[in-house]
Amino acid sequence: MLDNQSLGSRSYDWIVVLLSFWLVAGMVLDGWAHNHVPELESFFTPWHAVFYSGFLAFVGFLAATLVRNHAKG
Repeated sequence: MLDNQSLGSRSYDWIVVLLSFWLVAGMVLDGWAHNHVPELESFFTPWHAVFYSGFLAFVGFLAATLVRNHAKG
């Protein structure tokens, strides 16, 4: 992780923007699949993978930022 990713930095803001886009795009893609693929009954689909990987990446980044900033005091 980059050292200059403190809260309020430009790199932090852009990473949050990109991860938010990934999460929302995955949600839209998954919603589209549920409306257009009638036989979609499984949890293990490519659309769910995009959505949940975006969620995990976003939460992981925020948790890592929290831990790093807490360690700094």
